[in-house]
Amino acid sequence: MADRSQMAGSQGSHGSNLMVSVWALASDFADFLTNGASKAGRIAKAGIHAIQVGRMQSVLSQMSDEQLAIVGISRDEIPAHAALLIEMDPEQ
Repeated sequence: MADRSQMAGSQGSHGSNLMVSVWALASDFADFLTNGASKAGRIAKAGIHAIQVGRMQSVLSQMSDEQLAIVGISRDEIPAHAALLIEMDPEQ
């Protein structure tokens, strides 16, 4: 690909400056799309994970102490156990 000065050709200093500015803007926009999409994906994944853990905590909290004892956890262990169950989910 031609460098910025070759692309500007004989347009003079104003055309050259405009071409460099447009090129830089396009490059910055492409970087934003690449990095922004990646960051948005990470944020969305973390949000979904937090919702899933919250739902699991809710389900475990609704269990009786006897039911929790059967599965081998105490009420105090619900947050950690809920996170562990979600992390072990093969569908993620």
